[in-house]
Amino acid sequence: MKAERRAKLEAAGYTVGSVQDFLELTDAEAMLIEIKLALAKEIKAARSSKRMTQKQLAALMETSQPRVVTMERGDATIDQLTKTLVALGVGRSRLGELVAAGR
Repeated sequence: MKAERRAKLEAAGYTVGSVQDFLELTDAEAMLIEIKLALAKEIKAARSSKRMTQKQLAALMETSQPRVVTMERGDATIDQLTKTLVALGVGRSRLGELVAAGR
């Protein structure tokens, strides 16, 4: 946010902060969310690059298409997200990059 906009909001009595501040997340909780979102984004990108539909990925993972939608939103465990990425052919080094980027 631009400093000028921030100053106007604060002058009007608003508190300006981060999502982490607003939700009162610990650093570890915020990091976990960022990692999950990075993994989820990669699932969608990897699936798209392989020209796979969500239904095809669901069949590969032996799950449902709505579950794939949920994973692509990041609403899954890190284990589920990682297993899906491995099934899509994402290697260890790329997984490491994603985790590091989610910090």
